[in-house]
Amino acid sequence: MLGFYKFLKLLCFKLNIPITRDSYKLQISQLGIVSCDLRRNVADIMFLFDLLNGLIYSPELLSHIGLNVHTHILRKSNFFYVSLSKNNYTSTSFFPRALSLANSIMDHVDFFAMSRFPFISLIPLDSTILTSLKIFFFF
Repeated sequence: MLGFYKFLKLLCFKLNIPITRDSYKLQISQLGIVSCDLRRNVADIMFLFDLLNGLIYSPELLSHIGLNVHTHILRKSNFFYVSLSKNNYTSTSFFPRALSLANSIMDHVDFFAMSRFPFISLIPLDSTILTSLKIFFFF
């Protein structure tokens, strides 16, 4: 984070944009830069989508994805099972993070009935961020 802040500070200096530590989000939105955590979240969702739809063939990775199967209808339930972790290290690893994120956007997207290209356009993001991410994912 500190290295990115130094880059942002240099870029704002070259473009004559005033910057302080408190104006980080404002500056990256003015410059059209997508934050690293947002790019990571979208990359996680797209990797999970590719894995579930057979675009990435890996039975070992696919075996780590658990599905919640209920015998009765519930109003709101999580589609993916996220195992409880004993420590903070495993709770921030790929599968718990990606499956929790996928559960949070299940109302907006369908992981199984959509093709890859319209899938990213339905991820609930800001339109300027979405345009930057389309350039990031090359479509």
